[in-house]
Amino acid sequence: YAESRLHVLGVSSAEEVALLRAAKTEGLAVTASVSALHLTHDVSAVATYDTNYKVLPPLRTSDDRAALLAAVQDGTIDCITSDHRPYDTEAKDLEFPYAEFGAIGLETVYASLRTYAPELSHSRLVECLSIAPRRILQQAIPTLTEGSRIAAALLAPDEEWQVTSLRSKSRNCPYLGQVLRGKVEQVLV
Repeated sequence: YAESRLHVLGVSSAEEVALLRAAKTEGLAVTASVSALHLTHDVSAVATYDTNYKVLPPLRTSDDRAALLAAVQDGTIDCITSDHRPYDTEAKDLEFPYAEFGAIGLETVYASLRTYAPELSHSRLVECLSIAPRRILQQAIPTLTEGSRIAAALLAPDEEWQVTSLRSKSRNCPYLGQVLRGKVEQVLV
C-alpha cells in the first residue's frame, strides 16, 4: 500500500520463510536476514544449558534450521548477520533462565558457517555476508581497481583454527575452545 521497502531481521522459522516466499512471489519489496547461529545450530544446542546459545529469537527445530538454509540457498533470505551481542560475564554466567539473550559472533561468523553449514557454497556465503547487505542498503558494490578505496577481507576458506582468544572484550561465544574451518586472515582498509 505504501510502496515502501521492508527488511525482516532475524528470520528464525520455517513459517517465516514461507511468508517471505509468498511476499517475494507477490512482488513486494521485502528482504530478509538470518543470524549465523540459526543456520549453524538448532534447539538441541541448549540441551546442556550453555547460555552462549541463549539467543533471541531462540534457536528452533532442526526442520526450521533446514528451511533457513534452503531459503539462504535459493535467495529467499538475502543476507546473513553475525548478530553480535556482547555481554559481560555477569550477564551470561548465570542459570539459564536468568542469563541475557545473545552471543558474540563478529569474529567467528565466517568460520562457524564454513564449519557447521558446509552445504552453503562459498560464493553464496560471501554474497550473503558482504554483497547482499550493500544492495539492501543501496550502497555501491566496491570493485578492485587501481586508485579505488577498498575494504576487503582475505579469506582462507579451508584453514582450521582453534578459537582461543578473541579481540572482543566479551567472552559470550559458543565457539570458544572449538576448532573451526575457514579463517579471516586479514582485513584491509
